[in-house]
Parts: sequence; structure tokens; C-alpha cells
Amino acid sequence: MNFYNNSYFGFPNQRNNFSNGYFYSLFIGLDDKCKGTQIISTQKALNFTEEVCKKYFVNGFTILVGTGANRGSVTGIENSIYIMAINACEKAVFEVAQILRREFNITEVLIERSRAQYLYFNN
Repeated sequence: MNFYNNSYFGFPNQRNNFSNGYFYSLFIGLDDKCKGTQIISTQKALNFTEEVCKKYFVNGFTILVGTGANRGSVTGIENSIYIMAINACEKAVFEVAQILRREFNITEVLIERSRAQYLYFNN
């Protein structure tokens, strides 16, 4: 079964309507750099992160809460926030990272940038 066949669902071919851009991922651990443990609640950090992202990532974003470890984690496993932003301005990505780094008193934010083709599908 070819799901990309124009006639399979009766939809026009959407493959030619993708836009080129970048996809950014930001990984924010919540362990305070001075205390070595989390001092702000995950929910409070999530609420703050949502407000910041609404202002800076106008083309869309998704926020997920998770757990994980990074190379500098004292405790090994920490709560974290993962932000995915599509076609964001690079300047905005760095501003968000700086705001969150200061607010949560963390050493660093891991940022990934990938080339992406994206489509807001509405058929």
C-alpha cells in the first residue's frame, strides 16, 4: 500500500508543499548549579517556560517534561524540560536559552539545530 499515492485517500499530493527551515531542540535540566538538586518545582518551571516560549517561538513549539542525565549532572538523573521549536529565529533560540538558564540557575542548555522540511497539513 502506498500511502503517498495521490489517490489513496483522495488528497492532493502534499509532498511538494513542504517548507524548508530549521528545527531546534532545547534540553533544560532543572538541577540548580549551586545546590546540585532541583529547587524550583517542575510545574513552576513548566509554567515559566511556556510563557517565555509563547513570546519568542511564534511559529510554534512543543514542550515536554522528562527526566534524564547530562555530562555535568551531579545526581546523575534530573527532571528536565524539552522544547521543540519549528522554524524559529536563531536569535530567539539563544534568548530563550539565556532566560531559562538564568531563571533556573543552571550551568548550560543543550541546543540542537537540524535542517527540516515541514508542512502544516490541513487536508
